[in-house]
Amino acid sequence: MTRYSTNKLTATEVKRRSKPGLYPDGQGLFLQVTTGVDGEPRKSWVLRYRTQSGRKREMGLGSLGVVDLVKARFKRDAALTLISDGKDPIEQRKIERAQTAAAEATAVTFKQGRTLPRSAP
Repeated sequence: MTRYSTNKLTATEVKRRSKPGLYPDGQGLFLQVTTGVDGEPRKSWVLRYRTQSGRKREMGLGSLGVVDLVKARFKRDAALTLISDGKDPIEQRKIERAQTAAAEATAVTFKQGRTLPRSAP
């Protein structure tokens, strides 16, 4: 296996890793293992990258319980596409979350719809 190969981790290896540390999968994707307050290992996915300006960034992709190995690789590839287009994936995610929050704020919920005055027939 070469130094810059991708997909180094297997699902079995991800499951077995319990010692705290960063375990590389390739192209900036890492399995991060930390120890929780209760002493149990906590696993999450982290993407390390550099922006076009050269700034080092780390982007959390989710915990292992929510994001499996395949999804983490998919998210990594999507983020690398944004980086190659000159966009920062973290800033892009902030913009998307703000747009979602704005859309939800303007939506009328069922409860609010019931309290609106009815139009006369």
